[in-house]
Amino acid sequence: EKSLFGMHLTDAMSLSRLIANSRALTRVVLQENLIDDETVHVIGSGLAKNNTVTYLDLSHNCIADRGAERLAKLLQRGSMLIDIDLSDNQIGDLGAGYLADALRLNDVLSTLSLRQNLLSDNGGEEVLDALVENSSLSELDLSANELEAKTGGKLLQILRSNDALTTLNLACNSVITDEEGKLLIGALEKNATLTKLDLRKNADAKVLGPIKKLLKPRAVKEKQVSRKRYQNGWDLVDD
Repeated sequence: EKSLFGMHLTDAMSLSRLIANSRALTRVVLQENLIDDETVHVIGSGLAKNNTVTYLDLSHNCIADRGAERLAKLLQRGSMLIDIDLSDNQIGDLGAGYLADALRLNDVLSTLSLRQNLLSDNGGEEVLDALVENSSLSELDLSANELEAKTGGKLLQILRSNDALTTLNLACNSVITDEEGKLLIGALEKNATLTKLDLRKNADAKVLGPIKKLLKPRAVKEKQVSRKRYQNGWDLVDD
């Protein structure tokens, strides 16, 4: 199949050289290219020599744990990457562990998506545990994995200690640790930075309703602040 579709190693080598030599490239989007661990290793060599790319989209590919390890090494070595999308790949707990180790050391990455991978509860717990030490990640998507009580317990912990995360997507998992969600509501009340928490299909509406109600004013305030910043930006341009 890959002989007819997707990115060949020769293609990856050419792209890697281009990335390495570019002084203007800021976004690399490679969705749906059947990219696997070997291909990621080649592309990663180019990214390691580049200091302008800030956005990397490798979603809807075939990247597994070894590919995640290669990307984790990038994040540990002074990478300029701010946004990484790895959704809909084949990354499991081992790969999640590599990325978690990188998050503990990285102070640049702002957005990470691991939506629809192969993370179990252990992998989810490890990624969230990294946020105890990480102070740069503001958006994290772990939706549509196999996360349960361990991840839910770690969520309660980071809500009390992390002051960087503003958006967290845990939809289509089972992370709520008590039937009525009171422990989560208590943790959210002590957290002042999280404005968006997606827990769809984790519990019924009776449990999720109070959580949504608690976060709604924060989301509204965030939109007002964003709008004000946007308007101020135009004022500066007009001046």
